[in-house]
Amino acid sequence: MFFFPDQTYGQQIKHLGAYDGVKSGAVRAFAKDTLGYMWIGTEQGLNRYSGYNFKNYNKYTTHGIVDIISKNGTLFVLGSKGELLQYQYQKDSFKSILNLKYRNFLCFEQIDDNTIIIGLKSGLLIYDLKSKKLSEVLFPKTLFNRQIHVKQNKVYVASTKGINVYEYSKENNQLAKQKILLEDIEVLDFDFDKQNRIWAGTYQKGLFVIDNEKVNKVNLFDKRIKTNTIRSIGFDKDDTALIALEGLGLLTMNENFKVVNKIKYNPNSLNSLSQKSIYEIFVDNDNVYWLGLREVGIDLIFPRDNAFKNISYIPYKPNSINTNYIRSIYFEEEEQEEGNVWFGTEKGLSKLSPKGNWTNYNKKSSLLNRPVLTINKYGEQLLLGVYGNGLLQFNPKTGETSDFPLIEKEKKSKLIFTTYVDQNDIWVGGIDGPVKHYQNGTLVNSYKTGNARAIVAGNKNIIYVGSANGLFEINKATKSLKKIKSPGYRDIDQIYSLFFDKQNNCLWIGNTQGLLKYDFSTNDTTLLNKELSFESGTVFSIQKDVDENLWLGSYSGLWQLNTKKTIVSKYDTRDGLTIETFGIGASRKSNDGRIAFGGPKGAALFNPLNFRKEKGSFKIYVSDFKVNGAVPDSTLLKKNINFLDTLELNYNQNSLSFDFETPSLYGSKKQTFSWQLKGYDEHPIISKNSRKAIYSKLPPGNYSLETKVTNVDGVASPETYTIDIIIKNPFWLGYWAFLGYGLLGLMLLYLFIQVKKSIADKNNNENKIKFFTEVAHDIRTPVTLIQLLVSQLSSEENKFQNSLDLISRNTQNLNEYVTQLLDFQKADRGMLTLSVTKVDLKRILHRIIAEVEPLLEKKSIDISVSVPKLSVWFDENKMSRIFYNLISNAIKYSEDGGQIEINASVNNKTITIDFIDYGFGIPEKEQKLIFSRFTRGTNINNKGISGSGMGLMISKKIVELHKGQIKLKSKENLGATFSVILQKGSEHYNEKDILIEENDTNESEFFENNLSTNKLILLVEDNEDLRATIKVELEKKYTVIDAPNGKEALLIAVAKNPDLIITDVMMPVMDGKELCNIIKTNFKTSHIPVIMITALSEIDDKVEGLEIGADAYVEKPFNIQILMATVNNLLKSRQRLNQIFNPISESKVKKETADDNLLSEVVQIIKENLTSSEFSIDLISEKTGLSRSSLFRKLKGLVDMSPVDLVTRIKLNHASELLKTNKTMRMSDVAYESGFNDPRYFSTLFKKTFGKTPKEYSNEN
Repeated sequence: MFFFPDQTYGQQIKHLGAYDGVKSGAVRAFAKDTLGYMWIGTEQGLNRYSGYNFKNYNKYTTHGIVDIISKNGTLFVLGSKGELLQYQYQKDSFKSILNLKYRNFLCFEQIDDNTIIIGLKSGLLIYDLKSKKLSEVLFPKTLFNRQIHVKQNKVYVASTKGINVYEYSKENNQLAKQKILLEDIEVLDFDFDKQNRIWAGTYQKGLFVIDNEKVNKVNLFDKRIKTNTIRSIGFDKDDTALIALEGLGLLTMNENFKVVNKIKYNPNSLNSLSQKSIYEIFVDNDNVYWLGLREVGIDLIFPRDNAFKNISYIPYKPNSINTNYIRSIYFEEEEQEEGNVWFGTEKGLSKLSPKGNWTNYNKKSSLLNRPVLTINKYGEQLLLGVYGNGLLQFNPKTGETSDFPLIEKEKKSKLIFTTYVDQNDIWVGGIDGPVKHYQNGTLVNSYKTGNARAIVAGNKNIIYVGSANGLFEINKATKSLKKIKSPGYRDIDQIYSLFFDKQNNCLWIGNTQGLLKYDFSTNDTTLLNKELSFESGTVFSIQKDVDENLWLGSYSGLWQLNTKKTIVSKYDTRDGLTIETFGIGASRKSNDGRIAFGGPKGAALFNPLNFRKEKGSFKIYVSDFKVNGAVPDSTLLKKNINFLDTLELNYNQNSLSFDFETPSLYGSKKQTFSWQLKGYDEHPIISKNSRKAIYSKLPPGNYSLETKVTNVDGVASPETYTIDIIIKNPFWLGYWAFLGYGLLGLMLLYLFIQVKKSIADKNNNENKIKFFTEVAHDIRTPVTLIQLLVSQLSSEENKFQNSLDLISRNTQNLNEYVTQLLDFQKADRGMLTLSVTKVDLKRILHRIIAEVEPLLEKKSIDISVSVPKLSVWFDENKMSRIFYNLISNAIKYSEDGGQIEINASVNNKTITIDFIDYGFGIPEKEQKLIFSRFTRGTNINNKGISGSGMGLMISKKIVELHKGQIKLKSKENLGATFSVILQKGSEHYNEKDILIEENDTNESEFFENNLSTNKLILLVEDNEDLRATIKVELEKKYTVIDAPNGKEALLIAVAKNPDLIITDVMMPVMDGKELCNIIKTNFKTSHIPVIMITALSEIDDKVEGLEIGADAYVEKPFNIQILMATVNNLLKSRQRLNQIFNPISESKVKKETADDNLLSEVVQIIKENLTSSEFSIDLISEKTGLSRSSLFRKLKGLVDMSPVDLVTRIKLNHASELLKTNKTMRMSDVAYESGFNDPRYFSTLFKKTFGKTPKEYSNEN
């Protein structure tokens, strides 16, 4: 039976490399121990492989490993620099037997259980394990003793001069030389076959076979090659010789010296050797070849072919399918046809012969670059469903293609997706017409099902159609069509595949949800993905094998469903399958049981009967055990945990983790582990994906951990892992300790109740704060847009000027109300801060009265102001909100036609502002609470007057921040007087609360004019209206380019190098934070200042933005003047920085100012003291006459740098000049000359600043 031709189906090869954990360097040795692990020795050290991962044991070795022996339950390891180690299974460690650093070990072998012979670079050694005696060097003139075999009390040793044969005398522990085989030929390796013949691989002399001292030179596959080097020789379980031929790969040869197979390195094939040079061959009990390679790890060659035949396009190889994208498949039957496999591809038709030869049919115009979506046998022809050309008939013998003759009055279907052929019946479905039924080429009937994707036959005269619109049943006899619906299940739509299962009386359905089962007896539909918990994605095709297993080709790969046991398995690269995803319609099952699936990455052919049966018995081991996150030392674990029955731990050693494994060197590795810590877990924990059991903070007690494993076929292993665990009690958990705790608990009970009550009250207030904060955030973005539009309209003179002014003022009031909501949160947390300036009190009051003018007119209220002309120091924004709140309250709580008075008086120390109304007043008993949160007078609650009850609380907090007072005098129904009392002057404020005003107006004007010239700003905002509005304002002073998202902005920033970037935070494609991070981490753009605009005003959001490099943060809604000022300040700081580090251009920028003088003085002080050990920031403060805090604020405002950052930058600039002008100067001298005491720290800072190491910088400049 055809399935795997020799020409194309080589043995399955699996590679283990550095990615899997194999250390680099030549692999020199293999050995399998009694537990089932594979030990691997390389030039870099020692590893143990479980089939899951590699464990490194290099801490026990100092150099590379050259040989390993595992016999009779003992494991010995030989190191290249005189090391002989023995593995201690119960401790999972090695003990040193020999350590002869002055000897070069090459190989070793056991003569008997107590005697080891070691091959040296010069001579041999014999070591007695029992007496621990080491012989002197024997036969020191024999060189490079690379391989040793002991057979019938004779010792065979491969050397540079042939194979030396010795007689071993156990009595005196000596060797007696008998003879030399292959004299004067350098032998690299040799081994015995079952006929006791010696097969010897040599250096450049090829292969020799010695039979009873008769030497035969074996000709390899190419007689012209005279200098074949063979590095390793072995035999598999069938006594086939395995020969590692340098520069070619692996040859397999039978007992008659005939080459059976050549396994080579092929860079275009996934199933080939990884390298041409093989240094070691090992054959395990399953007849799997382990090949140790020179550089890239290990290749495993399995004794039989890969169960999967993976098909994919190989570039530049004529014998290959023409494309990876496979759309349909058809098997010819060997009994009746030639046994070819046909593939409909995205670019025509391809044929694979039983001998592995490919023929591609895509030259004719009808198939040229045309997708062939269906292939069916019709008489002697192949019937092709070609997307765009409709039904074509193809002659497999001649390769000719023609239109299939159809007789119909309807428009012929061209966009065919699915066909079904049953003798003379042809069913056709697609997206440009109904499902059509032809008999002998004549249209019988058509059925409207929507875009048909799958057609299958059911019971007699029944056809099922799966389409995008659902599942349909067609009765050929009655020519009727009905849509199948399932009770309790919503529409079954978006169908891609169907399979009629007569034995189970159901229809299997593949759609975008996965796999569904429609039961004909109950009309119920079940989604198997949900019931069996597997994520297949869209199921594009379904087939069934002889064992009643369903095979699913899906978006996520190949799945198998055992319908008897309801077990789901997925096949992937671990099973030899290289295709990761499959496509619509591309599947087929042959009469002899073969199955094929195809998709956009190629196809896979397989016979389910060829799959390796998983082992039913596994030995479970703990590969990694940790206590409190650390590997326990020998004081805690006396033995390897796999050899312990009971584990006893202290009370504080109670966080444990166990990594389980079952040494299985190949196979699916899809075992399901389950574990239960009895005494802690109520039920076993079952895990398909993880092998790690974690238990944190186990309470003291007695436990028992029991672990089981189940293979991929659902067979549970009889082997279990069990260990008893005791967590001891601490001394303070005794009887007397608990008695003391009880007394202490009673004492603290009352305090606990009080604290809990306090916390409950606080949580209630937190919920209110959260509500107000969220409301405020939702309002801010639209308010920003309104403000900006109004400010634009206001700048144009028109007849609506007064209305626009009114809109502007009240929009600002709405914004102030939002700010009041946020201030409520800040006040409650004690986070309010001040920005104090000198303010004209009368101007402020008249401005607020103008804003409430419509309210005064509506209620016909008169207002009088008696305030002298005076300036007061306070935070204008916050105090304005207090005045606005007091005036608006006076209006709200006054009767129509009432009177309001605002008076101000001044004495020696204070200023008093009185807000007097003659309205409802406040009851006397409630006046003490009126400044509390959410408190309003009870006499106005039922009058329908709205209010939040938090304005006066915020007002009191703000006034107290100003070191002032707010007082109330009121009588119910006679009005109220609120008095705000503020201290005169500014001495009572903290220095940080007072804003520093610019003194040099000429300087400021100069900078603004200078900055406006030729400055390019990149504006990034996803809201088109807001982006356009901001752009209009910015273009009045700057050149502006814009982008709707971070991705486009990044491309512009790299290409245009703008002077500043303004970006929103929340945007599609790439948000502002990601954009800022990339800008600031790219050396080409890291200098560009970034302003972030957002409605998120939480501290954490600002901190995150600033941490990734943002230079400023502006909250929505914002005033355009604030944004313009922020832009101007950032550009100004950058310009001043440029002056510092580019002094040549300073005279061209502007005239000297007070700030310039200060900046020049600071720079001069730093330069004069670069290398002084006494230099510090205090010295700068002393010479400039500024305190440290004042110096910090001044430099931060001028150049946006702290004093320390400025000193560091000037030092680095000095270093860069030294590197440019003095090429011969050592880097350490440059560091010292620039004021750095640590050259390594200097190099780190230099590279961070200039993007290059000092040496690279010096070489390039």
